[in-house]
Amino acid sequence: VQWLALQRKSDPRTKDRGDSTYEKNVIQRRMKVVQNALKSGYLKVLDAELILNSQERPGASDEEFKRLDQVLRISLPRWHIQSFDSAALSECTRLTICNLGSCYVRDITAFRSRASLLKLDLSNNQIIEVPDASFWSSLASLRVLYLHGNAISDKECAFRISGCSQLHVLTLYNTPFSLLAGYRHNVVNSILSLKALDRYVISDEEIVENLHLDGKFKSESASFKLQLYQPLPQATSFDEELRKTRSLLLAVNKILSKHSPVLIIQRCIRGWLVRRALNGDFHSRVKSRGGHVKVSGAVQLGADGPPPPPT
Repeated sequence: VQWLALQRKSDPRTKDRGDSTYEKNVIQRRMKVVQNALKSGYLKVLDAELILNSQERPGASDEEFKRLDQVLRISLPRWHIQSFDSAALSECTRLTICNLGSCYVRDITAFRSRASLLKLDLSNNQIIEVPDASFWSSLASLRVLYLHGNAISDKECAFRISGCSQLHVLTLYNTPFSLLAGYRHNVVNSILSLKALDRYVISDEEIVENLHLDGKFKSESASFKLQLYQPLPQATSFDEELRKTRSLLLAVNKILSKHSPVLIIQRCIRGWLVRRALNGDFHSRVKSRGGHVKVSGAVQLGADGPPPPPT
């Protein structure tokens, strides 16, 4: 139904017709289908009971699982989640990881102000439009966001997500938005904190204007390829998933450290500045001690001796 509505909306023959009878019928049919699915139990609402029942319980008392403020992870992929209980989510103040892939989610505004959220997986859902920049700015700790496989088509999508100032990993492939001309350039230059998009780490060639690189430094080359989306089994523990998430962020940083000319030059300059500062401090200590200083308990160097080796 979503794709039919999008196709109808993009059809130039119906561009100026406004809310046509066809579109109204589509909306009415969809609302009726959703209501029937909710009544039958096929579609579910993520409420307090469902959140608490989904928690892993090894080595902890039952009392801890009666409090939403102790919830660290919500992992319910393919559970036909369609909507959220905003009051229940607002109590999950320590929520760090949320996996709701392959559900029927359309509206994600219930996650507003989840400041501790590190990873959010909303892939393969029914999201058509993402919230505004103020919503994303309230997710102060979000580093990994999966939105691929949705029906997002808004050209302002990247600008809105740019409100998330700490976002490092983002997936938007298999969406109508990813089919637009200049999609990757738009996203990379809108979200300044981003380090990896879809299946590739972002290279300097995509950031610096009029920069052309070859070989292993070229954008979207094999050296920048990385599997960003890593679905885990349902039985994976919170500690294991947290370790996998941190390993992904570390892998992104490792690729950048080896294949980003800007970072390589900065590293060399910082090393030179540190060595120069250490050499100056070394000679000042030599001069203050009358031309001699004891190094490593055995070697004596004069004021005109060689500087220490590079670190």
